[in-house]
Amino acid sequence: MSNSTKNILLGVLVVGLIGMTVAYAALSTTLRISGTASVPTTTWDIHLASFAKQANTPSLVTGQTNTATGNVPTITNGTAISGLDVTFNQPGDKVVYTFNIVNGGTIDAKLASFSESLTRASGAAMDQETINSRFTHTIVCNPTQETYTGTPDYLNKSGEEHSSSSCTLTLAWNEANLNAGGQTSQTAGQDQTYTQGAITLNYSAQWQYVQK
Repeated sequence: MSNSTKNILLGVLVVGLIGMTVAYAALSTTLRISGTASVPTTTWDIHLASFAKQANTPSLVTGQTNTATGNVPTITNGTAISGLDVTFNQPGDKVVYTFNIVNGGTIDAKLASFSESLTRASGAAMDQETINSRFTHTIVCNPTQETYTGTPDYLNKSGEEHSSSSCTLTLAWNEANLNAGGQTSQTAGQDQTYTQGAITLNYSAQWQYVQK
């Protein structure tokens, strides 16, 4: 094949390739999505409020004067109550506190965990079983809960129903020998001997709320 013939064939092939390219380039589609995504001002605000000591709390023992004393501790950043100081002088003494758990934010919340305990810190030796039998610590909230005893399991955002719960904390020297009538059990014709050495107990309660 002569050089001139080869050149002619190459020229035809190049023109053919250019034509194919133009043909494919002519078929084109552009798809596009446009819009905006906005986030309004949102706040996460689960806090404790209105912590107060209930006045004129009766003794657990009928006819006995309640000699327990308790201070009103401070609330720090709405998330911690510290410096609670209660003194029991005799079996039957009781202290009651009221407080609120509030959702002041714009996001619904649910309770992930709750724990409560009363343990020996110092003083007279006492095992945990004895502490649990002699002393009462309870938290009850209204509205009531479904999952965790004594504490609200969800808090709707501010302004909605059930955005806060009114709670009561009760701490008491509730000896095991207090009978159902509230009187100390005694054996007829026998004197009772009882000594409770000085002891300091640590009380703690903790809630963890997460987005509902």
